[in-house]
Amino acid sequence: MADPLFIIAPGRTFTSIVSGMIGQHPQMYGFPELYLNISDTMGGWWRATAQGRTILHHGILRSVAQLYFGEQTEATIGEAWTWLGARMHLSTGEVFSELLEKVAPKVGVEKSPFAVHSEENLDRLVRFFPNARFIHLIRHPMATCESLLKFETGSNILANFAGGYDFSTDPPTLDPQMWWYESHVRINSFIERLPPDQWLRFRGEEFLGDPDRHLRMVTDWLGLRGDAEAIEEMKHPERSPYACFGPESAPYGGDHGFFRSPEFRVFRPKSESLDEALPWRKDGCGFLLEVRALARSYGYA
Repeated sequence: MADPLFIIAPGRTFTSIVSGMIGQHPQMYGFPELYLNISDTMGGWWRATAQGRTILHHGILRSVAQLYFGEQTEATIGEAWTWLGARMHLSTGEVFSELLEKVAPKVGVEKSPFAVHSEENLDRLVRFFPNARFIHLIRHPMATCESLLKFETGSNILANFAGGYDFSTDPPTLDPQMWWYESHVRINSFIERLPPDQWLRFRGEEFLGDPDRHLRMVTDWLGLRGDAEAIEEMKHPERSPYACFGPESAPYGGDHGFFRSPEFRVFRPKSESLDEALPWRKDGCGFLLEVRALARSYGYA
């Protein structure tokens, strides 16, 4: 079983397309969002997903259906429920290890944005898989925040985040900049405790703007094939069995927008400034000093 690769970033940071591309390498296997890192045990995971009544369980059901029963249908999703039910006494790490063994010798690639919502979630990844690799993916805070606010459930995400509102205004202003900031500060603290050869950081705009160079950086780092054929395969995330909506009982496991249009297109970012007024605020305020400082440390202007 190969050590997995985790892509860690808050939502709306190109995680779906980047994970999908890397997962199409001939020596890698891209999973949908599994969310196993939100608990130590499968019993805790079951409670955290409201006994299977949220969309957080869709990715693992689709994975089990595909890997163990050969396809994703209503019937195989039912078989996947039975498979999971028989493992409720295990740790989440043990269950993910079973999936990794199933795809071995390929390297499993997984991204679950909820991993960055707490230090405990991040620490759980390396506690279960101490030799795992990590890619820290970042995106300009202006574009990230605007994308979140346009996202179908973006306001719900911020409503559950203590810093999602600016309570100095009346009424409180929905403002995702501290969500962006605290997520990346948490990731910085996590990866800085790892050996330097265990993680990479990419600006998502550059990764998708020059995919050949960045994909080859990933393959060199992982010691995998970096030939033209392998790189070309990685530019076709739409070929993944998870790059689409699943059966009616488990349609998700990732970004809805990605499922609607999973093909890779070279990214041409618009010019973003850290000094502009924030378009989602009516009071003309801009980014806080700490947000601008962190973004500039990542190379944004």
